[in-house]
Amino acid sequence: MKFRSEKGYTVIELLTVAGVMVIIGGVLTGIIVSTLRGTNKTQTSNAIAQNGNYALSVISNILVSSDAIIALRDSSGVILDQDGDCTSQPNPIGNEIDLRRIDGGITTLACDNQTIASESASMSVSLLDTTKVRIDTSSLSTCYFKCIQEEDDPYSAPSIEVGFVLTSQNQSGAIENTGTADFKTSVKLRNYAP
Repeated sequence: MKFRSEKGYTVIELLTVAGVMVIIGGVLTGIIVSTLRGTNKTQTSNAIAQNGNYALSVISNILVSSDAIIALRDSSGVILDQDGDCTSQPNPIGNEIDLRRIDGGITTLACDNQTIASESASMSVSLLDTTKVRIDTSSLSTCYFKCIQEEDDPYSAPSIEVGFVLTSQNQSGAIENTGTADFKTSVKLRNYAP
């Protein structure tokens, strides 16, 4: 009697191979998704850091090249200090500051409409890429300008402390698309002329 050998696979063998393929596919999908989420988080963090560092750099340059503080206002427009120095009220904190530049021009720095803006003469510029980041302006402590000067000495050069909190523009998405960072610096008016 002759035995016929049939070539092929049994159902058990096929199910085993299919199960192994599903497991390998699941592991690979998990790795790819995890990598993409990490990349998105890195891009979000980089956008926040780049915008914050750029804004601090521009603000610092403006402050260094200023010789007087014309006015410091809060978010409702109330003038907190308006005498060229910060001695009328100890350490006033506001959301908008007017500075006189060395060349005689006036520059206004303001926390406004979820951004930091610089306005000089006929030009107004946002210091942030508002498509990627924004400032939370819900309270004074998230974006401010603070004038620090020795109290009874209007001839001492004032320091301006600048602080703001940046968040990613896309706060409604997945956790990897969200982020927040604090930025803060203090700059002395080197060219102060009372």
